[in-house]
Amino acid sequence: MVNIGAITTAVNGAAGVLKEIGSIAKKAGNREINEHLIDLQQRVIDIQGLLTELIAENEALRRRIAELEHSADIERELKFEESVYWRVRDGKRVEGPLCPNCWDSKRMFVHLTPSESRGVYYCGVCKAGPITTGEHKRLSLDPLSLGPSRFNEDF
Repeated sequence: MVNIGAITTAVNGAAGVLKEIGSIAKKAGNREINEHLIDLQQRVIDIQGLLTELIAENEALRRRIAELEHSADIERELKFEESVYWRVRDGKRVEGPLCPNCWDSKRMFVHLTPSESRGVYYCGVCKAGPITTGEHKRLSLDPLSLGPSRFNEDF
């Protein structure tokens, strides 16, 4: 890997040497050498500016790589099940439910907010909802979850 710090030090050192040579050429009175040194100093200054831009771009790319690696790590653990994402480790749900809209469109890891009904969620970021999970569907189909029967057992 390229050591940008070493490059910066070398360019800055070259700029210092050019400045010293410029002083010597000025004292010697050689105008032609002095003009070439001024041109060379300007080019080194340009290189320093480009190096500053390169350092900023390099840092931005390193941050983006870290974000993508983190996203890939999360994606390996995500499982889409019951209309939402769950973070799964060793076959067990460890986190969730997570908004499928936010993850699929923007790779945002957003926890869903539960509603008053069990198994029904809303997203506070993309405003998706109601999102129902299998838990809600199982409860809806379970006759015991409906409460006492309204029919008389004598029929």
